[in-house]
Amino acid sequence: MIAWIKRSHINLAVISFLAVYSLIQLAGLSGFYPYGWDESVYLQAGRYIISGGNDGFLENLRPLFFPLMLAPFSYSIFMSRLFVLALSIAALWIVYKIAGKHLDPTLSWILPVIMAVFPFYYLSSNSILTEIPGLFLHVLCIYLFFEKKYFFSGMTAFLAFFTRFTSGIYLPLLFIGVLFLEKRKDMFRSASMFILGAVVGSSSFLVNTYLFYPETKDVFIATIYPILNQFGFIFTGDEGLLFYPGYMLRWTVLSVFAIAGIFFILRPFISGLINGEKTGDPLKKKVIVLALALLPFSYLLIAPHKEIRYLIIILPWIAYLMCFGIAETIRLIMRNIPKKRRKTASAAIFIVLAFMSLSMILDSAALVREFYYAPEQLYDDYYFALKGLPHDNKILTSLPMIQTGARIVIGYYDTGYFYEKLNQDDYDYVYYTTEWLPCAKDDPGCLKIRESTLDNLEKNYALYLNYSFYNSDFLIYSRKGLGGNIIKRY
Repeated sequence: MIAWIKRSHINLAVISFLAVYSLIQLAGLSGFYPYGWDESVYLQAGRYIISGGNDGFLENLRPLFFPLMLAPFSYSIFMSRLFVLALSIAALWIVYKIAGKHLDPTLSWILPVIMAVFPFYYLSSNSILTEIPGLFLHVLCIYLFFEKKYFFSGMTAFLAFFTRFTSGIYLPLLFIGVLFLEKRKDMFRSASMFILGAVVGSSSFLVNTYLFYPETKDVFIATIYPILNQFGFIFTGDEGLLFYPGYMLRWTVLSVFAIAGIFFILRPFISGLINGEKTGDPLKKKVIVLALALLPFSYLLIAPHKEIRYLIIILPWIAYLMCFGIAETIRLIMRNIPKKRRKTASAAIFIVLAFMSLSMILDSAALVREFYYAPEQLYDDYYFALKGLPHDNKILTSLPMIQTGARIVIGYYDTGYFYEKLNQDDYDYVYYTTEWLPCAKDDPGCLKIRESTLDNLEKNYALYLNYSFYNSDFLIYSRKGLGGNIIKRY
């Protein structure tokens, strides 16, 4: 009875925190509509899917499960953000349940708090990006995994992969986890159920087949088309190995305790292996969480292309290692302090942790404020300049943030691709800016293509709009005879 009351109080506290967090996020959503490059791509893809190809467009290098989920909300930026926020709250609750039922009930309440104040979790919770939907499916997969519902865990793991390709690293990891967690007599059945679930989940790739077959004319290529197109992207970037650890330390010094958490999990596990002792389920689950954190983190460290938001996929497990490391370090300290000094030591530890937690929250707020949103005026006067254009018009664009009823042709993969598309067809309007199609100073080929592109535009089109912003020109050209030559400078 006492345990039930205590558990109910913790549930109520977590629910109250999530309610307050939701209200804070909702206040931030009010009247907010500027969105970034990736967000616009998912909105456009959702509109393309729900309109049967009449609105928006599809990129050929992104997974499509998130646009499928987003499609019913894609014509409203507010509703799209609200949908992602709902998934964010659900993900925090699932992580709380994972820790409470399978890892460490005494730490379960703090994990959603740590995650929620991580700067890019806070930002992603109101952003139309794959980080939160991918994380929601991932933590749901892990919850089902620890509940030994392996069929649904495998299916959800593949859907997480179809939402965000980096989640694919967990598929072989979880298969090995099934063999590690289960008794020998149950291994085959459990592993088979996990594989069967993943196979069922993989049927979602038929969406690729349907949408990309007209472009590829090959069933197999169409099915894996977005994966094939990833390879030119994932090997770009020049950030070093310390990019992610440096950010974590900048966020909070408490992140160092994740190393202690690793030690406190590995020590009994390795000791048991050496002594030939059986490993119990609680320790096995902690070892699996350790693998869920370290293997993807190792991949992120060596991957050339790095962005802080990529950390979100391992955030629950890093947060757990951090909290577990702090708790075990405190237990170790208290065991080595004489009883008469433990009250003083407890008070000192509480003050230090309270100070560091406050510092973490303040640092999180500072990092959130560093995030830049382009001014609404740029959207109103440039990106939305052709919003009312009917569908019988065709637009070539070098950026995806535009809103229009016209048919959109993507030209922004690189400078050469834009120039190729420009020469392939005639367009009613062309969005062009070198801000999103830059050339390195030591790349004469790119600079030559840019010069040829501008020559083509000036020869065959009329300048419809020149919006000058931050020393960059954002241009719209129109088919001659449609008018224009509007200059806006800010």
